[in-house]
Amino acid sequence: MENVSRAKKNLIMLAIIIPLLYLAAGILQIFDSRMNNFFNTAFNLLSGFILISLGIIWCIAVWNRIVQKNMRNGLIVIAGLFIFWMIIRLIKYRITLGNDEVSRFLWYCQYIPQCLAPLVVLLSVVHIGQKDVKTYNKLLYLLYIPATIILLLILTNDYHQQAFIFNEGFKDSLREYKHGWVYYVTIVWALSLSIASIVVLFLRCRVAKNRKKIFIPFSILIVGTISCVICFFVSDVMFKIPELIGITFVAVCESCIQIGFIPSNNDYERFFYSSSISAFIVDRNGKAVYVSKNAPQLPEGVLKGESDEYDIDKNHRLNNAVIKGGKVFWVDELSGINALNDELMEINARLSEHNELTEAENCLKEQMHSTLLRAKLYDTVTAKVQTQLDEIKHLLKKAEKDKDGFNFVMSEACVNLAYVKRCSNLALMGEYSEKTRIEELSYSIREIMEYMSLMGIKCSYVENGSNETEHKKIQLAFDFFFDCIKSSLSDLSECMAVLKCENKNLSLRILTDVEIAVDEKIIKEVTDYNGNIASEKDDGTVYTTLNFEEGDYGIY
Repeated sequence: MENVSRAKKNLIMLAIIIPLLYLAAGILQIFDSRMNNFFNTAFNLLSGFILISLGIIWCIAVWNRIVQKNMRNGLIVIAGLFIFWMIIRLIKYRITLGNDEVSRFLWYCQYIPQCLAPLVVLLSVVHIGQKDVKTYNKLLYLLYIPATIILLLILTNDYHQQAFIFNEGFKDSLREYKHGWVYYVTIVWALSLSIASIVVLFLRCRVAKNRKKIFIPFSILIVGTISCVICFFVSDVMFKIPELIGITFVAVCESCIQIGFIPSNNDYERFFYSSSISAFIVDRNGKAVYVSKNAPQLPEGVLKGESDEYDIDKNHRLNNAVIKGGKVFWVDELSGINALNDELMEINARLSEHNELTEAENCLKEQMHSTLLRAKLYDTVTAKVQTQLDEIKHLLKKAEKDKDGFNFVMSEACVNLAYVKRCSNLALMGEYSEKTRIEELSYSIREIMEYMSLMGIKCSYVENGSNETEHKKIQLAFDFFFDCIKSSLSDLSECMAVLKCENKNLSLRILTDVEIAVDEKIIKEVTDYNGNIASEKDDGTVYTTLNFEEGDYGIY
């Protein structure tokens, strides 16, 4: 609470010093007209310096106290206009004596602050209580139009004399003149906007206790207006009207700050201490300036910035930021966040376990599906070659009994066994790819012919072209070849196979010395796949041809 007392002391000192300085400036103006030239000039310059200094002091006070940017900028502009007013006044009454034309123009310039200051305040106070300044009515900027017109009429008064009416030829214009309608419009303009600003501040104020103090700025405005009227009709030796109007306007703005109509940081120390936040502000030397009641105790090295790493505990995190004149520290409460993180970690662990189980289940399903497909494929292949398996079994029994024809029977069994082997191999290839190299068909035919040679059959094989083609064509061509030779295997003495593969076309021609009967099932499968089987006989040689290409063929 030491900080609060110090702030109050500073405010009390300013409240005493500023009126005393203003009063001193007035006293100097009383004596300057009764002194000789040197003291007259010195007192006049000193009073002007005091008034300008008061404007600068108030400008600095506004900068340090007002938080809202638009309101602060508006009050600083008002302080600048007051300082401008005092400078113009000083020049008019000291430097331009004897030059009525320049003095009149400086006189007119004194109405620039009178016209603009109330408007600037009004445009600033409408921002109070608004989060987004863009929402405020831009039509209020149109008020600059009448303000500009009034100023132009005053500054050009020498040409029309609607603000101030002088004697002919501007004789003794600084002392003998009358007020025109523009002057009264200016007074009404300034008073109207001032009263409107106080009303807007009253409506914007959210604290009921502060609203009851609205009589204070109105009282100051009324007292200032009465003082100007008295000075106008009686005497202006101590204070001239510019100082009275300027100080009245500044006093009204300051009263609005003090009673809470204009938000300021006057009670920030108390608010900072009483708030529930855990924070404190230190100066450049690491000394605590403002401390909240919930602020933690920190090592001196952390406050001075010598150590940036400091952990309070798991649920509290210390943060800091550099500010003007020092640094601010605050503590974030992380217990709720940590609880959420723990819960999320538990949920993630459960999801991870669930994902692993799901992945294992999918992998098992995939393996089961693959196993079922293979089992189905094996069953299909077994059903397809069951006839050859039965034949092999029969031939093996026959070989045991027929010792003389053992080699021939075993060779025939090997022919069937080679078909079973190669047919199964091609079936497995077709399971994983829709295309098969033509070499696989060549290997299958050659292997069967090797065993046919052991039976005394003269065999030869010719291959033209080498390429990939559809697996179904390879499988049908191999079945066609085996079906052609198995029906007449015991009667064959010569056999020749010619395989051609060009682009997508495939043809297999079998030349034998005996008639060949192709199974109707093979013929149907080939026909369904847009193939053709043709047979012809020439000079004792039977030509049986399988074609997978468009063209005219003889009918089987």
